[in-house]
Amino acid sequence: MIQLLPAEIDFESRQQADLLGTPTVEFHTLTGACRALRGGNGVVHAWGRRALLAAVIMGSSRIVYSCGPEPKWTPLQDMLIRRGATTVVCPTNTLRELHIAHGIPSPRIRVIRPPVVSDASLTRADLGFAKSDIVILAAGESTWAANHAAAVWCVSILERLDPRYRLLLWGRGPLAERAAAFGAQFGQRDMVVVAEQRLGRQVDFCSLIPLSDLMLNTPRASAATAPVVQALSTGLPIVSTRDPTATELLQDGVNALLAEAATPKLLAQRVMDLRQSPPLKKTPLPSLDDFLAAYRLLYA
Repeated sequence: MIQLLPAEIDFESRQQADLLGTPTVEFHTLTGACRALRGGNGVVHAWGRRALLAAVIMGSSRIVYSCGPEPKWTPLQDMLIRRGATTVVCPTNTLRELHIAHGIPSPRIRVIRPPVVSDASLTRADLGFAKSDIVILAAGESTWAANHAAAVWCVSILERLDPRYRLLLWGRGPLAERAAAFGAQFGQRDMVVVAEQRLGRQVDFCSLIPLSDLMLNTPRASAATAPVVQALSTGLPIVSTRDPTATELLQDGVNALLAEAATPKLLAQRVMDLRQSPPLKKTPLPSLDDFLAAYRLLYA
């Protein structure tokens, strides 16, 4: 049994792979991935398309393929998955339906949602927040798809109405520094706090959820599922734009408030609506034990 991870794998997938605790090989090139599988014929857990390609090239007898958080499709992926020994793991039913629509038999697809694991020792004071601050957590890593600039702009509007509004960025992703710098341009002192920069160390995203008053999900493209799932499981209120993943996981007025577009004014209005609305429904989601048990069944 081996997990095969590309070096550029998204954080959500890497975190899940670490939780599984099985032997892991990280590769930079397809040649390196194939070399790592030489001489083995057990279960290969392939994270992403390049890992799947390497497992097929090397003739792995059984493959568990985790497709990642975004609903994309390529002819190569189609060809590789149709190989009979491959079981596909999806984080959402949206991705499951995508695979079925492309002809992958439903018995070969499993939906396993990411679990919730957090550091209970972290406090709001550690991040410099006052008890009266209204802390809005931007969902997940700061990437082009996550569109955290919209979250910064939204909170800048809210801060003009009430100076207690603050935006909390995790600090991961290639655009984290740019998002924080964008916030500084609005001239509001300490409006944007970058968690890992403020703490001087790495933290899990889910450790920031108990310190926040609501989460803002503003994707340009399909959202990573883990931040949304983790917020739902803890009952953290969510304001989100509509996208395939959000539409599946979030119900407007039930467990979140949805905005039709990621325009700052519309998002700010939905945040104010949320602050005035009754408590939203908490969504029960898998524990770490459930997550590990589901994968043990696949590996057996």
